[in-house]
Amino acid sequence: MTTHEGMAADWYEDPTKVGDLRYYDGTQWTDHVTINGEQTTAPYEPAPSQSFSMTRAGQWRTEDEKALEVMGPGGQLGRYVTILDGAPGYRFEDARGGTVLSVAKPSLKNAVEVADPAGYKVGTITKIGRLHSRYDIASAEGQPVAVVRLVPGATDEWALQVEGAGRASITRTRATPADALNLAEVEYDVVVTGLVDNELQRMLLAVPVAIDILDTQAF
Repeated sequence: MTTHEGMAADWYEDPTKVGDLRYYDGTQWTDHVTINGEQTTAPYEPAPSQSFSMTRAGQWRTEDEKALEVMGPGGQLGRYVTILDGAPGYRFEDARGGTVLSVAKPSLKNAVEVADPAGYKVGTITKIGRLHSRYDIASAEGQPVAVVRLVPGATDEWALQVEGAGRASITRTRATPADALNLAEVEYDVVVTGLVDNELQRMLLAVPVAIDILDTQAF
């Protein structure tokens, strides 16, 4: 069973998505769930979270942007394509072409908004300060979800943490720099190192795009 330091014993949204709620006893998730208001039992078997990489090809800024390819251990997970209307950003399409989420920068603030396929906001990723050492992940209601911090001594590696516990690492490899005329050629490798539920996995999928928009391609 997986423990979550600081969580009180109570009913919470089921991280496995089997039930509506699942009981956490203060130490570990239990098999007790509710489905449509009825209590029953279901084994706690969280789905494995996927590590992945995202690659952007270098190109002139005046050209139509190429898709950002996203690959998982078993092959292509999908790609980010540019959003042609509304705020500048990207839409993630899975390998079958279905929209999973979108990441857009609707204002001059150092932040991006993450939305579901219907366009409803599910969270934000905000760059803190002028450097690229920290990004805060918040829910649609503004509640803290996770923090992405630069690894001490590193310039291109971050750790995603929830309540101080590491859940994933993000590493950036730049082949070419960005400038006024060119988009950088870059790859982001995301490795899941701890428990990541479905909602955090969705935000984690958006983190490389947020770093790309707010830092890598900025000049």
